[in-house]
Amino acid sequence: MKNIKNKSDFNKLDLAKQVLFFNRKLEKGFKISEICFNIGISYNTIRERFARYNYKYNKLSRQYECVEKIFTYDNEVVEKALEKIVTKVFNSKNKDEETKHLKCDVSGKVINRSFRVYDTVLEDFTKFCKKCNYNQYDILSEFIREGIEKYSGAI
Repeated sequence: MKNIKNKSDFNKLDLAKQVLFFNRKLEKGFKISEICFNIGISYNTIRERFARYNYKYNKLSRQYECVEKIFTYDNEVVEKALEKIVTKVFNSKNKDEETKHLKCDVSGKVINRSFRVYDTVLEDFTKFCKKCNYNQYDILSEFIREGIEKYSGAI
C-alpha cells in the first residue's frame, strides 16, 4: 500500500484498503485517534464510514472487523439463543396477531426500547455479547431479524 500522507490520499482508497490501512497501523501499536490525526480525518467520519459497511472496532483483537463475521464464530450458540427466545415468545399467552406482518430493517437508526426477558435468556445473551465484544444492539437486531425470517411461517 502506498504511503498515505493525508485525508485526500486515504479517501482515494476503496473501503477494504481503508480498513486494511487502519488495521495495519493498529497492529503497529497506533491508537485510532493517532491514525486519524496523522491523516487529518475525524474519528467520527471513520467510525460512521466503517459502520455503514458493517465494520466495527473489536477491542479484543484491536482490529476493525466485519460485524457479519461475529455470527460465524458460534453459530450453535446463536441458534440456541434464538430458539429459546422465539419459543418463549411464541408460547406466550399474549400472542399478537400483528406479529405476522413484522418486517425488520437493521440499517436504520438505533432507538431505545424496553423489553421483558427471562433472566436465564438475558444471562446467556450477556455472556454471548461479552465474548464477541460487539454492541448488544447490533447483536440483538441481528437475532431478531434472523428470528423473524426463520419463524415467520410458524405463526
